Amino acid sequence: GGGDLPQCIPRPAAALILSLTYGKRVTAILTILIAIFLNVSGLLTGAHLVSQVAAASIALTMKVKRRKDLMLTGILIGFMQMIGYLIPVVCGLSGTNSVNLGLELPLEVAGGLFSSVLAIGSLPFLESIFGILTPYRIVELSEPDQPLMRQLEENAPGTYQHSLAVANLAEGGARAIGADVNLVH
Repeated sequence: GGGDLPQCIPRPAAALILSLTYGKRVTAILTILIAIFLNVSGLLTGAHLVSQVAAASIALTMKVKRRKDLMLTGILIGFMQMIGYLIPVVCGLSGTNSVNLGLELPLEVAGGLFSSVLAIGSLPFLESIFGILTPYRIVELSEPDQPLMRQLEENAPGTYQHSLAVANLAEGGARAIGADVNLVH
């Protein structure tokens, strides 16, 4: 199943985007449901299904704070997809021989990287089209060079400084209770 290149089904991209927008719990549930659907529908089976779920698990477990962290996550997703494919093969649960393995492993890494590139490239569009608030968008909105922030600084410098002081206090409180510091800021 899965056509000619089942490695390129962007399952890890979906997990990465969902974890950034809806949180890890919702994404974990959706990841399991999507894996079941892919298996039942025959789109992915065996080692390819394991590789996709392994890659999606990296997307779930990584703490990505900045957009540039997505690149490292993409590399890890690619290698985890390869390892996820290799485990069933080594355990004898797949009919892949060593010649096919030499072709499949680079394709698994490339498929994981493709998923990450797809996620990185689509995030800005999804943020603006659907009004999704990702951690990256929150940080971008709080930067001092934003037009509204500049206008506040120019027209009401005391209010601007007070707002920064309150934001810093709120960050300390959020950090102490384990809340999202960027969102509180």
